[in-house]
Amino acid sequence: MPTLSEMFQMEKSSVHSIISKMIINEELMASLDDPTQTVVMHRSEPSRLQSLALQLADKVNNLVESNERIFEMKQGKLLPAWWKPRTVPTELQPTRPRLGSTEA
Repeated sequence: MPTLSEMFQMEKSSVHSIISKMIINEELMASLDDPTQTVVMHRSEPSRLQSLALQLADKVNNLVESNERIFEMKQGKLLPAWWKPRTVPTELQPTRPRLGSTEA
């Protein structure tokens, strides 16, 4: 606790109080050892909500990566070797009058 009080520029009693409140509210899985003035952290498994949040983050990350690959393919950066752009026969291409011509 002395390290925490120095790090956050707080009194030791305030640090003790905050850590105690966090332990009581189950925000921190730990216990206080008063003789040595240390915080003993306890290992705990992630809650159901935390596990679901991690799964969601992974799925969103995969979606973003997939969208980036598709975007790059559309930009022509990562086209597979078998990909050939579709060509339209010249007789089917629309004709546009040239600028300055009198054709309608």
